[in-house]
Amino acid sequence: MCGINGFNFRDEELIQKMNTKIAHRGPDDAGVFVGENISLGHRRLSIIDLSQMAHQPMTTPDGRFTVIYNGELYNFKELKKELVEDPELGRRGEFNFKSNSDTEVVLYAYKKWGKECLNFFNGIFSFAIWDNQEKELFLARDQFGVKPLYYYHKDGKFVFSSEAKAILEHKYIERKINQESLNRYLRFLYVAGPETMWQDIKKLPAGHFAILKNNNLEIKKYYFLAEGEYLQDEKEIKGIVRKAMGEAVRRQLVSDKPVGLFLSGGLDSSILCAVMAKEFNCPVKTFSIGFDTDVETEKFNADFKIAEKTAKYFGTDHNPIMLTGKDVLENFENCVIAMDEPVSNHIQVAAYLLAKETKKQVAVALGGDGGDETFGGYDRYYFMNQIYRLRKFFPFLKNKKCSDLLGKALGKKNLSEKLSFKDDLELFLSFMAQKEEIISKFLNNDLNNDLNHYLNNDISYKEKYQPYFEAGWKDKINQMLRADMETWLIDESLVRS
Repeated sequence: MCGINGFNFRDEELIQKMNTKIAHRGPDDAGVFVGENISLGHRRLSIIDLSQMAHQPMTTPDGRFTVIYNGELYNFKELKKELVEDPELGRRGEFNFKSNSDTEVVLYAYKKWGKECLNFFNGIFSFAIWDNQEKELFLARDQFGVKPLYYYHKDGKFVFSSEAKAILEHKYIERKINQESLNRYLRFLYVAGPETMWQDIKKLPAGHFAILKNNNLEIKKYYFLAEGEYLQDEKEIKGIVRKAMGEAVRRQLVSDKPVGLFLSGGLDSSILCAVMAKEFNCPVKTFSIGFDTDVETEKFNADFKIAEKTAKYFGTDHNPIMLTGKDVLENFENCVIAMDEPVSNHIQVAAYLLAKETKKQVAVALGGDGGDETFGGYDRYYFMNQIYRLRKFFPFLKNKKCSDLLGKALGKKNLSEKLSFKDDLELFLSFMAQKEEIISKFLNNDLNNDLNHYLNNDISYKEKYQPYFEAGWKDKINQMLRADMETWLIDESLVRS
């Protein structure tokens, strides 16, 4: 990963401070660009083109456009070829590439296509481009929000960064809690964007771009996840998925540094392992982590053992890591510091230590995040599908008295409650949101009293999901997958990884 910083006024000392705050994101190189109404900073982790020719900030020879970029553009070679061979511009040598980096491709793609360049990009990214002629700042974030981008816009000041902690280097920005975000965090156990836990700091949503000109900020969505074609032929479906998976993995293996894999033992990362094993000329470096415990019911360790078997089957260079209680205590504070916002997940310290150990051997590691949201891997999808089927064949179960009778007969009170929901959104939230009494159980009395006003029921925590259940998609499960893909995946799963 790399890190980007910037703001809409000149202050070299301050942009250097922001760069220092996110130095861990880019240990290989650092740079700043300071102009009349702009300050840009970059911390670099070299992945493609390790030379100084790929140094950032990077400016076009005419001095008009300057880019800072965090990400990987998987189709940069194809786009570079298209730019070089452009019948109008290529012959004039306007796109005279000096590096082998994808950063330069992003820069020239924007010069040629403007904001439409985003329609050509296949990758993960957050970047900013300053147009010195128009005095305009352009920012963009990838379609699924793999790369973070925070910003502050108030009282004529616009500040942005890969991490919120760098924005807080600006002392005039209040460290005031966003009451609505805290309410949603306690309900959903993560902070749903575009809000953050700070009142005046926001996240640029995934699949969006922003334009700042004359202190006017315009934010627009450029990527829309459409309901796909419904295929019936199982053989055809398998072929399409296998081809897409292979192409996606191959594109992500392009790197000038070693690449590895987080192997959890789950289906997602195991499939990646199978594809990578075919592509590598040497054993794939795989990494997994388990808990040092004898508790047989610990699911995490069951997956850990499956990961070892998977690694053995595919002949990988496997690196198992065992996490002790001491490790958790020693690394907990650093783990919290590394997070910009809280995520309530018991594996967070494990994920932090896994990345820490993996970094010693490889600079890039693929992982299976996003597989559950794409293919319906979570239990809630299965249970909701069962409820939809029961309702379809036995519509009277929507009546609470009937569903209560069934629940009693089966000894499953929870089932009767979910069957009686008439609204799809309410049903979905019953799987996702924590009840107030559950939240209170995990907080001591003093904390409960302090947070009571943050649990105000007048603050709607439903509005984030409402649009997904009004989109009119044919398939209800696909509707829910989309909701998770554009909320939970971005602000919970990918934040952890």
